[in-house]
Amino acid sequence: MGELGGSAVLYAVCFLEAAPAPLTHVHGPGADIDTLCVGPCYVNRENDFFFVLHNILVEREEVTELQPVPDAHVPVMKFKFDGISIDLLYASISLLVVPDVSVTSL
Repeated sequence: MGELGGSAVLYAVCFLEAAPAPLTHVHGPGADIDTLCVGPCYVNRENDFFFVLHNILVEREEVTELQPVPDAHVPVMKFKFDGISIDLLYASISLLVVPDVSVTSL
């Protein structure tokens, strides 16, 4: 992440990285970055995602306008990270450990 110049928040297997400077200029009115937090089967969306992770994000100075929307058709946390609009969704997989996935391998 260092070479991209981003900051990261780590929660279970949730990495949130601010886009490098060249990517922050690719946007339009109302544009955001859709992100997905993938957790193991024992992580609870209502408590761990919308309560525990929410409280972690509240403490980050990079995070502003944090708005959890747990009752939406697709539950999401909306916020700005270093001024970049983020929609963070959560998905659980039927594993005890989420495999490491490199963004460069996608």
